[in-house]
Amino acid sequence: MSSSRLLETLSQRVVIGDGAVGTQLVARGVPWSSCLDELNLSSPTLVLAVHYEYRAAGAEVLESNTFGANRLLLARFGHEDKVAEMCAAGVRLARQAAGDEGFVLGSVGPAGRTAGRREDPVTRQELSDAFAEQVAALDEAGADAILLETFVSMDELTLAFEAARGVTELPLLVQFSIPDRLADEGGEDLLRAMLRLRESGAAALGGNCGFGPLHLVRTIERLSALTDAPLSAYPNASFPSCRNPHGNEKPSGVSASGSYLGSFSQRSMWPKEF
Repeated sequence: MSSSRLLETLSQRVVIGDGAVGTQLVARGVPWSSCLDELNLSSPTLVLAVHYEYRAAGAEVLESNTFGANRLLLARFGHEDKVAEMCAAGVRLARQAAGDEGFVLGSVGPAGRTAGRREDPVTRQELSDAFAEQVAALDEAGADAILLETFVSMDELTLAFEAARGVTELPLLVQFSIPDRLADEGGEDLLRAMLRLRESGAAALGGNCGFGPLHLVRTIERLSALTDAPLSAYPNASFPSCRNPHGNEKPSGVSASGSYLGSFSQRSMWPKEF
């Protein structure tokens, strides 16, 4: 079974993951405002090309293009009844590129809505049901593990984790979008919260996006001193830098080049990180 093979591999060595799928689709001309998950159905060749490029670059783990494939987000595009269809297509495309030796993570992002807000009413049960439906669909489609990623609220991440645990026996990998201080938007200590998820059965802990590779690696180093769990690091390039911060110039570029990002790979080569 690929899920057990994934966990065994993580216990032995570093496994290289892919990068963001959405930004690569946008770079190919897809508008940010469109439903990127729907491209699994309408433009599978485009999605597959992104997966193949990551695989050719050395990625052993590919994420399905299903980050926003929950019914609450899909409802904005009139696709709330296509959760299973989009998830099945997303896993199938990633599997095609990953091949027999690669792994596929079923990507699950935040629901895009928060329980208790008057301006956008949604209940915690509705959020839980949306996560459960998406995870069950990814499991049914044949993902090797579920990746809960880019969460900025530990409460929502915990809700998604509990919902996922109720519908699948696949390994659950959890990643927080690491802020400049180790607390979520509500002020909760992230390290303690991540350790609680590990105690509840999370197969791996980590972060993605946030404030770039340096901040993320430092966070992973602190986390590694507190747990024996496999750790994951999916850094972005941080935020754009401005040549003239006092003027009106647009950002000139991100603060992390390819060589800068690569320099962290050696620093981060711990046996329990992927």
